[in-house]
Amino acid sequence: MLPDFLVKPLGTVSTFVKANSPVILTVTSVVGVISTAVLAAKATPTALDLIADEKRDQLRSEEPLTGMQSTWGYAKRVLPVYAPAIVSGSLTIASILLAHNVNATKQAALLSAYTLSEKAFDEYRNVVKEKVGEKKEEMIRSETHEKVIASNPPVESMIVDTKRGSSLCFDEFTGRYFYSDPMVIRNAVTVMNEKLLNGTEVQVTLNDFYLALDLPRVSQGDDFGWDIKDGKLNVRYDTALVPNNIIGVGGRPCLTVGYKVSYLGYYR
Repeated sequence: MLPDFLVKPLGTVSTFVKANSPVILTVTSVVGVISTAVLAAKATPTALDLIADEKRDQLRSEEPLTGMQSTWGYAKRVLPVYAPAIVSGSLTIASILLAHNVNATKQAALLSAYTLSEKAFDEYRNVVKEKVGEKKEEMIRSETHEKVIASNPPVESMIVDTKRGSSLCFDEFTGRYFYSDPMVIRNAVTVMNEKLLNGTEVQVTLNDFYLALDLPRVSQGDDFGWDIKDGKLNVRYDTALVPNNIIGVGGRPCLTVGYKVSYLGYYR
């Protein structure tokens, strides 16, 4: 049993390592690649001398050697010299594989949590509709969006101008604001659904959708989107007012654009 004064520090270290294991393993892999290259380069001159010695000994040998015997003779000479580089390379490969496994596990866990939360939210919305009616539910949803916008208000200089409309819009998935037009968004949705339903594409990504809206790509935009197995893309449109105290766009109506996405990595 560990002494009490060691329990807390070791627990803190353990928590830090678990939380940052992908970063630690990635850094270890980078260092390992460099170390392997340096160790191999340092060992090469010595290895070349040993190969020359082995060649000379084999030429002097009275008994003829088979190809396998000759190769093994060279290997026995240079393997001890390259041992540090081999060990470093093996550990590097292990770190790369482990980092990939940790990232895949975390990604799967996040996706599972996202799917469960989406399902729970849908069930909650259905119950609310049953209890208060569809119109009242729409009012509640609109008020909710106004609170979301109030907590994450648009900054005029950060609003993406797509040059395709003057309506202020809010993308729920990325939380970014942009200028567009409702018809442009509906046309983009139609194009995505035509690709899926007509069989020209089995998948369309978020970045495909953003490209159709003339919005910049996002880092996870190729990993999430819609698969033909999930059916067509359905978009929820709501309107909320930007708080009056927001410089430049205060008091303006904002079109909120919401939708469900799937993790496409499982289908690839």
